Amino acid sequence: MKKTIYALLLVISIIELGCQSIARRDLKVVDFITILDQNFEVGKPNLRDTMAITVIDFDNIRTFVVPFHNERRNTTILPNGNTTEGSTTYDTTFVYCLFEKGSKVGLRYDSLSSVLPKKFPVDSLLNRINIGKEQLYWNAIAEGKLEYSLRNNKTNELIEERYFSKKDATVDSTYRYFNPSMKGVDFTIAPSIDKKYNSKLIKIVNISIKDRIRNVLKTEIKEGDLKEPLPIIKLIERFTKDKQIKLK
Repeated sequence: MKKTIYALLLVISIIELGCQSIARRDLKVVDFITILDQNFEVGKPNLRDTMAITVIDFDNIRTFVVPFHNERRNTTILPNGNTTEGSTTYDTTFVYCLFEKGSKVGLRYDSLSSVLPKKFPVDSLLNRINIGKEQLYWNAIAEGKLEYSLRNNKTNELIEERYFSKKDATVDSTYRYFNPSMKGVDFTIAPSIDKKYNSKLIKIVNISIKDRIRNVLKTEIKEGDLKEPLPIIKLIERFTKDKQIKLK
């Protein structure tokens, strides 16, 4: 009996270790960050909006982990029927959007434990998070003239470019940053630029200045990491089963 229990525990341990090794080896994680820094009036504080999405590739399945920042106000009903506003709490929840690359429809899970996923159009999601076809096109455009470029002294690989425009341009200056070591990463913010330079465009900074008002739009990707990959693996496994029913 003891030998049987020991053998069973050993099998379970091997399975668990196998799942963990798959998570480390096969999950490709990228942090996709967009920052909009706007100023509407000279001398007033800027409005800064940051969107940080985790992108996870597992074989041909892509997962977007999209954060939602929630504001909740606590309202108390008094004995006389009136209400009084209490404290305001803030928290962040995450939605998990999974789809097969090239597919038009995917499944959205409102949490890691969500039982009923919902279908969503992939193009609508990509447009919403600023990585749709139109955004990819504009990410490859740099107005103005190339005024500065930096290359690695040893490999001659491109590291940085700076473009400056003439007056009345939509964008006054564009900064591009490259990381050749990431060119094997499938996720991209400008596929045509990656192909042109045989590298990976990892950051774009567009600066617009009009009437002394400065607006900045930053788009960036960088290699990410998952502290707990196993829940994502389980979600992907669920998706492979759910899509057989939900996406028929």
